Amino acid sequence: MKIVRFILLLSLSLLPVQSVLAAVPFSYSARQVTTIHSGGETSITQSRVFVSGQKIREELGGEKGQAKSVMIVLMDENKAWSLDPARKIALSIPLKVSSSQRMLAGDGKGLPAPSGTETVDGVLCDRIDLVENGKPSGTEWRNHKTGYPVMFRTVDGRITTRLSDFVAGPQPAALFAVPADYRILNLSGMGGVLGNALNKMMPSVP
Repeated sequence: MKIVRFILLLSLSLLPVQSVLAAVPFSYSARQVTTIHSGGETSITQSRVFVSGQKIREELGGEKGQAKSVMIVLMDENKAWSLDPARKIALSIPLKVSSSQRMLAGDGKGLPAPSGTETVDGVLCDRIDLVENGKPSGTEWRNHKTGYPVMFRTVDGRITTRLSDFVAGPQPAALFAVPADYRILNLSGMGGVLGNALNKMMPSVP
């Protein structure tokens, strides 16, 4: 089965991007770099993201290619899990996601019309100024040719996320589910605090 899946993904990567987009839902994997400026300090986080429609998985690197930590977000179900692969623990947290954040993981439909085009990291992009509750919430840059997100920046400029090394194609369903051998801790009682904290992190996910 793994061989068949590898051949399928390889064949999709060799197709023209337009053919891939027409053949499968808006799904891809990409390298993600998030820069956060806070209190005079700057932190940079590198990860790999996997997107399948409204489902997102983010893996923070560890040793020998193993993920150190994993975040799974089901935006259409307002659910999120934080996975600790080393201890096989999953924290289940109810999550409220804004409309603008939902659009970051979609194919661009429903977004405001581009305000113009700009080049980001050598890629011609459509600039999209996001609005939430009548107020500016950030700016997104999408590849003018493919529609894939390239960069996102919050309105205050504190958080910037860049995406690169795209691999277009369907993602395995198992990426967006908690493994059967994980112990699940339900933190619903703390959902207000932790859910809001995770919600503030969501702009880093395209």
